Amino acid sequence: HFTPWHDTPLQSYLPKMRVNDYRIYAKYYFKKGKIFKGIKFFTQYLLLKNAKK
Repeated sequence: HFTPWHDTPLQSYLPKMRVNDYRIYAKYYFKKGKIFKGIKFFTQYLLLKNAKK
């Protein structure tokens, strides 16, 4: 609240994510009990991992 950037919205990290980051996010959401978000990130991980082969 006390910085000159307090009104600036944060930029999303999603465009810069690596394939492995999706797996890490999926594990995080599964542990937090957010099953649908976990499934979403794990599915994206699998799709991107298979696309690189």
